[in-house]
Amino acid sequence: MKNNNFCCDILKESVSDLRSPLGYSPKIREFFIASKDNKHIVQAVNYCPWCGEKFPKDLRDEYFEILKSEYNLELCIFDIKKNKNLPEEFKTDQWWKKRDL
Repeated sequence: MKNNNFCCDILKESVSDLRSPLGYSPKIREFFIASKDNKHIVQAVNYCPWCGEKFPKDLRDEYFEILKSEYNLELCIFDIKKNKNLPEEFKTDQWWKKRDL
């Protein structure tokens, strides 16, 4: 992907626009469409809606598997922000960059 995780400028602009339902979570490398009424409900997107490029595989499962296997933390997505034992690297995309995922 070009442009630091974005395949095209339109995608980059769209995920940066707070009015857009399209989003990107660098922590788990996931592109998604958020529900208009509930930002906690999302639908993963696998291809860029504008240029058609396939996105890299998201790392949602790996994120939780590594937290469990390496840190003995069994969390769900809603526990992440309030968990005080979450290692700093798992608050950003550093955990997967460090592991070359």
